[in-house]
Amino acid sequence: MSEKQERGRSIWSCGFGRLPEEAEIFALEETLQDPASSFWSDAAALRRYLELTGLSQAACARRLGRSQAAVANRLRVLKLPEAVRERMHAAALTERHARALLRLPTEQQQLSALEEVAGKGLTVAETEALVEDLLRLKESPLALDAELDALLEALRSLRRRCPEAEFTLEEENQAVVLSIRFPKKILFENK
Repeated sequence: MSEKQERGRSIWSCGFGRLPEEAEIFALEETLQDPASSFWSDAAALRRYLELTGLSQAACARRLGRSQAAVANRLRVLKLPEAVRERMHAAALTERHARALLRLPTEQQQLSALEEVAGKGLTVAETEALVEDLLRLKESPLALDAELDALLEALRSLRRRCPEAEFTLEEENQAVVLSIRFPKKILFENK
């Protein structure tokens, strides 16, 4: 047999099978239909499935029989840093715990909150409340400025209604002290 015939024969003697990407997509579809898989492995499989297929989240959701919101929420947990994901997996926390922790802006804050959540066995509602408290404590100075501006506006309004009132603002080492002084006659006239 000539070399040309040998090359032609080897081309035609190949079996028809799935391309590697098609085989992986098929395997991922089976994994994504398995209700026993953890939400972590499901999220990773979803991300890989979207990469291979090029589908939008909405199209992926339709193909898999899920809502687009469910797909988006499942993918969101993968935004957590690897250290947080590993600790959450070890503590057997839920997807809703993960989504609550996502609201914290830094990995350090997430890990710190996670230690409290895992250590105290907090429920999802308790975790959400903890995150809300942490976010409130970490409010930006701008938020505090807005509250102080509102207080100063209220004091200006009080001064217009009661010109006899005196306001003093004193700076100490670690604090600023606001004093309001009313003449007694103003307080007791209305009684």
